[in-house]
Amino acid sequence: MKKILICLVVFVIAGWAVSRLLVRYRFEQKNNKIELCIEFNQIERICNKENYQLNEFFKRIRKTDVTSIVLEEETVASLEKLGKITYLSASEINKFRTLNILPEQLATHPESIIVGEGDFADYLAAVIEKKTGCVIKPDILQNDRQWTILDVRRIPDINSMYLGYLPDKVRKIKQNGFKTIYKLSEQALVPKDLPENFSCFLIDREVNENVTRELILQNKRVTLVEFSPGIESFQKKFRRMSDKILRAHRIELSKRNLFLVKHEINTILSRWNRAVRERNCRVLYFDFIDNISLEENLNYLGLLCKKLKESGFVFDTPLEVPGQVSGGLPDSLSKSIAFLIAVGFPVFSLSYVLKKGKKNPIMRFIYICLINLAGGFLISSLLSDYVFLVKLDEFRGIKPSFILPFILAVPFLYSFEEIKIFLNSNVKIASIVLSIFLLAGIVFMFARSGNYMQITGLETQFRFSLEEMLGVRPRFKEFLIGHPIMLLGLGSNNRILILMGLAGQISIIN
Repeated sequence: MKKILICLVVFVIAGWAVSRLLVRYRFEQKNNKIELCIEFNQIERICNKENYQLNEFFKRIRKTDVTSIVLEEETVASLEKLGKITYLSASEINKFRTLNILPEQLATHPESIIVGEGDFADYLAAVIEKKTGCVIKPDILQNDRQWTILDVRRIPDINSMYLGYLPDKVRKIKQNGFKTIYKLSEQALVPKDLPENFSCFLIDREVNENVTRELILQNKRVTLVEFSPGIESFQKKFRRMSDKILRAHRIELSKRNLFLVKHEINTILSRWNRAVRERNCRVLYFDFIDNISLEENLNYLGLLCKKLKESGFVFDTPLEVPGQVSGGLPDSLSKSIAFLIAVGFPVFSLSYVLKKGKKNPIMRFIYICLINLAGGFLISSLLSDYVFLVKLDEFRGIKPSFILPFILAVPFLYSFEEIKIFLNSNVKIASIVLSIFLLAGIVFMFARSGNYMQITGLETQFRFSLEEMLGVRPRFKEFLIGHPIMLLGLGSNNRILILMGLAGQISIIN
């Protein structure tokens, strides 16, 4: 009866896990649309550098499957560079007054912005009022043509203020057939009147509470750039609108010449591809490289698009998230159960197989791996909610779940008497040295667990070569360290080697 009950429980859990994984699999099969975007300012900069027509450049990148253009908020400096305004500081106005060439209207405005277009002056005054609460009444300066003066002396730090998105750029993006992405600054004023070709808001830095509150109220798409500074501190606030959240990947290479070394471009393309396939990034934030030519940049862009198409992805607006992509359990409970599985299954697999007394080390190893694979599938089904796919919530127990199985496995490998004898035995120099090496190895692997470690360029290239050769990216802790040591330990009945080989089984689950 006991065995029947256990089999029934296992069958129910397995059925539930398979159903969750099938839902996730179906979603990921349909979730093959990628949005590829480039900053408007970068496009302008490279066109000015190469003396290239902006509209022609738009046509060329449209053919390479770029879908969207990222707009940043303008500043006093950027608007001056575009010839939209002239900013006169208090010191500059004093100089003109000294030279007696100051127009009468400016004499009463110690710090001013002069605008040639009346409509744009009204727009700018409205933006400043919304951001600061200061009402600015435009004053007309009549000279050889009509100018509008905005008195900004009451506006603190006007030079560092973001002044909204330029309507001319929005129109140009639409005319060239692209979607518009609004990149938000720290103190952004989230636009409510959005253009027809609006795609999403993009965040690559920490923003204040007002910005997140307004985004949640508007319930529009928001794209979070992974690994951005401070993003972990506020991304959980978007949980209630998780179906509107997208994850973006960016590789900034502005000061490198990828085309000097051919294999390096392959490594970078592999990074883009992995971000899409493994981390559910559906917006790719592409950067041009400053110190290579326009044609080389377009070649790099074309190679990226080709690589992703070969992997089965298409360039279009990413899929709306269906409501059924849910783990079915409260997230806190899912994470707790996942942690227990991550810690318990490696230990259980070891004790179960060793108690069975099978002599063939290969079969024992296979059984251990199958049990931990089952644990990995269970964790994947528990963390199948979309909030985990876009990192609005994460499993935080990777490092503890790596170290605890080593500790918990000791009582299953050694009897209480053996442990007691070991603790009371005289310490030898050789034992100390061996322990130091073992501890250093565990600490090294512990430090390298998780997703945010730094690795060397040589190791990156080695990983890339293995991935190209095998079709998947193998984990060093498994195939180079854990599995060979486990097989050696099972074959020689060496319990220390079996304990060390547990690293590979822990890695399977993690």
